[in-house]
Amino acid sequence: SAAGLMHSMIYFGFLVLLGVTTVLEIDHQMPPALKFLHGDVYRGYALVGDVAGVVFTAGVVWAILRRYVQKPYRIRIKSKPEHAWILGVLLAIGVSGFGTEMFRIAAEQAAGKNVDYERWSVVGWPLAQTVNGFSLDTLQLWHQGWWVFHVITFIAFLALLPITMLRHIFTSPLNMYLRDRERPKGAMRAMPNLAETSLESFGVNAVENFTWKQLLDLDACTMCGRCTSVCPAHATGKPLDPREIVLKSGEVMAATAAHAPGGKVSPPIGVDSEITVSANSVFERITAEEIWSCTSCKACDEICPVNIEILDKILDMRRYLSLMESNFPAELGNAYRAM
Repeated sequence: SAAGLMHSMIYFGFLVLLGVTTVLEIDHQMPPALKFLHGDVYRGYALVGDVAGVVFTAGVVWAILRRYVQKPYRIRIKSKPEHAWILGVLLAIGVSGFGTEMFRIAAEQAAGKNVDYERWSVVGWPLAQTVNGFSLDTLQLWHQGWWVFHVITFIAFLALLPITMLRHIFTSPLNMYLRDRERPKGAMRAMPNLAETSLESFGVNAVENFTWKQLLDLDACTMCGRCTSVCPAHATGKPLDPREIVLKSGEVMAATAAHAPGGKVSPPIGVDSEITVSANSVFERITAEEIWSCTSCKACDEICPVNIEILDKILDMRRYLSLMESNFPAELGNAYRAM
């Protein structure tokens, strides 16, 4: 899909740029006799770096246009200020990288160096020709300024990484790797023998009742809204929104943590300020009407790009509502009596 291509451009473009920067630093640390970025190796290096920069920056611009100009419904309803910060920082990384390269090449030209090999910098070289009329001191000053700005943007990226949805860069691949490969699709998790177990509660009503994998699901969500777009209950106007089940459970997990110091943790950036959770219960944010609106079709699980199992959570919450609170639709009462 278009969204998948856009994400791939950003993700793989960034990885290549990170590799290019790492290789450059390794070369800088080498003694002169062992330096390897010269000749054809450097030409190939410069070409790969500039192409990756174009792919990365184009992907970020595409993401900005998609979120703030095209505005698909499933993205528009969940856009938050943190998304603008993320995209702005990523765009600044790409632009400042080319700005640094442009003034570096121009400064080397002004210093009288033979830099014909820089023609392989397919973006930096043409840009450098637009400023090669400035003095050497001016070009060096601008190069230093762009370099400092580039470093600051990367530091800002690192700062945003753990406290915004950017963390799904790590949690989503981990969640995909740890998905349940044993259980057949659609099979419910087995319940303990009610006659033999010593459990005092069945199903899920609190964050600690979730399995560790279900909690990882909550941190892996990319908020893409694909689950919402294919949910038949949501499409027919029922109160269920699969994405909201994941996000609301995540809000409860963030707002209350029984084992965290002080009994709570700070909610992530982007959580609405009016959200308050007084108990470690998912039903502080999720209503029974949402849970019972689910048709159990599993469309949300099938479409999720990071293998989040939403139906499992809904079924566990249903178990709690029916077994512990006898809170179920009247239609189910007739079915139970008929059984």
